[in-house]
This record gives sequence, structure tokens and C-alpha cells, in this order.
Amino acid sequence: MPREEIAARIDDFVAVAKDVPREYWTQEHFLRELPQKWQLSLAAWLGNRPVGYAILSRRTRQRAHLHHFMVAGDLRRQGLGEALLNAAICNCTRLGYAEISLKVAIASEGAQRFYRRHGFAVSGGDGAYREMLRSLRPRTVTIHQPNYAPWLGYFAKMARADVFIFLDDAQYTKNSYINRVQIDAGGIPRWLTVPVSYRFGDSIGAVRISDADWRRSHLDTLKTYYAHAAHFGSVWTWLSDIYAGLPDGGLAASNQALIEALAAKLGIGCRFLRSSDLDLGAATGDDRLIALLRSAGGGVRYLSGKGGSNYQDPAKFAAAGIDLTYSEFVHPAYDQGHETFLPGLSIFDALFRIGLDRTAAHFVAPGARA
Repeated sequence: MPREEIAARIDDFVAVAKDVPREYWTQEHFLRELPQKWQLSLAAWLGNRPVGYAILSRRTRQRAHLHHFMVAGDLRRQGLGEALLNAAICNCTRLGYAEISLKVAIASEGAQRFYRRHGFAVSGGDGAYREMLRSLRPRTVTIHQPNYAPWLGYFAKMARADVFIFLDDAQYTKNSYINRVQIDAGGIPRWLTVPVSYRFGDSIGAVRISDADWRRSHLDTLKTYYAHAAHFGSVWTWLSDIYAGLPDGGLAASNQALIEALAAKLGIGCRFLRSSDLDLGAATGDDRLIALLRSAGGGVRYLSGKGGSNYQDPAKFAAAGIDLTYSEFVHPAYDQGHETFLPGLSIFDALFRIGLDRTAAHFVAPGARA
């Protein structure tokens, strides 16, 4: 959009938002010079009247920033805003940008929902504004409940993702891997269980840990069965510190903190989100998964667990423009100190037996990006 185009009708551009409370953009804002502003910005016209605009500029070599986006009051909720935003996204893609950022007032819940529907996800913010970001390149997203100290396959799938979504608003299931995992008790699988209190129908995020001393108890159990493992000493040094820093109270928050800390140690650099933080409306089933994936921002490749092939409809994902793939994980065997290998144990088993570097190199790093 040429600068002269705005300058010639500057009063009309300012008037597009005349009915918006606390609107602050003036003629100076529209005409201010910014990097690549006139190549990136777009306007919508009705005859010779501007009825909408998207004002952008270059923030970094890879990122365009949407400074101001508006549609005239008499044309809102008629699809013009969606068409204009999609045109801006296509223009940024054509010009070689990898992502678009913007800021939106925390109080503007409708605007946040609008941007989420178009692939923007919250990336930060302060007291008054949320920063949102949309990738313009396909990103791999995977979704899983926040399990307790999960097995190697959980982290292997995470390592192939750009975004990992903790499904913390799903219904809690008793006697599942959400609050327990198996370890090796001298050749016999033994459950390591986080004691919890909950009511039937509670979401995972509502489940509370019922014993304040559970961390010490679990560390004592791990020491009992792994003290003689080859890498116990080096792993114990940092693992006990992680346990000491886990938050009190909620099971989901504690599990997520433990998983993220382990992921950081393993060199997994994906971005973490929580489903409870995303506005998904009343969608269920595949529609809910699609809404979750879109909330991750931009073009999406969905890395599903293999079991998802039993109930997911590939046609729905294809219609939504989402590439559906399935995770294949072959559990590696390593020396556990006894004849019969026990697969599916907590990642703690591999860490204590073969150490952090070999766990990361052999079970996580290969295929770290789909």
C-alpha cells in the first residue's frame, strides 16, 4: 500500500475506528515511517472509501509485526476482517517472513478469540497486553496429558515437536499414568504413585496432591532401587534439586514442571502450552483437537500417538489444512542389570542406567524435528 494512498485519504483512515472506545491512532501514527511498512500494509476499499486496514512493519528479518488492524463499524462481522487478515498473512509469506506478531489488550477477549481462530498463540505479555505470534511455516504439534515422570516414548514424541500441548483440562482417570509410573524394583516393575485427592469428573488440572511429603518418599524409593546404577550419582545431583523445586498443590502443575525440567536437561527445545489456557469453545472430539492445533499458531503438522489412528478421522484434519502423522517409537533395550528387559518404565530408569547424554543421544535426539 503506497504511503501516498494513506496520505491522500488520511481523515478517512482515522475515521474507520471512530466508534471504537479509547482508540488512540492519529494521522501521525498512520504516516510514521517504519521498516518495510508500505510493502507490508494493506487497506480494504468500498469504492473510494477505506473501510479497513492492516498496518504492519518489519520487526526482525524473520518477523513482521501487525501494529493496527481495523474494519469499519458498519462492515464488521461480515467476513471482511477475516479476508483482510488472511491477505496480510499471505503478503507476509510472499515477502519471506517466517512469523507475524501483534499485541492485544487483555481486556479485549473478542479480539483474542479472533486472532486465535486465525492461528495466533499467546507468546508473552505484561499487565495490560498479551503478545501473540503466528508462524507462517508449518510447525509440528503434539498433545498429551501431563503424565507423571513418563516413559521414553513420551519424550521422543516431544523431541519431534515444535509445540507440545499439555492436555490438562481433560477428565482425570484413576489408576492411569497421570499420577503414577513404573520403575525397576530388582527385575520387577513397581508403581511409583503420587497420592491425590479428587472428585469423579474432575479435570486433571483440578486434581490435588494429598500428601505434602510425597517428594521425599519418591526420592527415597528411587534411591533404594537405583543407588547402585552406573549413573545414579550424577543424575541424583540435579534430579533431587528438580524435585525440591516442584510446586505444591496441583498434580498437573507438578507433573508439567517435572516434564519441562527433564526436557530441558535432555536438550528438547519445543514450546510448551496448556490446553486450559486456550479458548476452544464447546468443541469436542476431533473438532477439539483441531481447535487446539490451530491455537498453536500457523500451519500445523499434527504428530499424534499411534493409538489415535483408532478414533481420529483423517478427512477432518485434511479439511482443516492439518497434516496428520503418527508417532512410531521402538523402545530401545539397554542393560538393566537383569536378564529380562522391562520396557515402558519411567525415563528415570534410562537416566540412572545409561546417563543423561546417552539417553538424550540415543532415545531423543534422533528425529528431534519432524
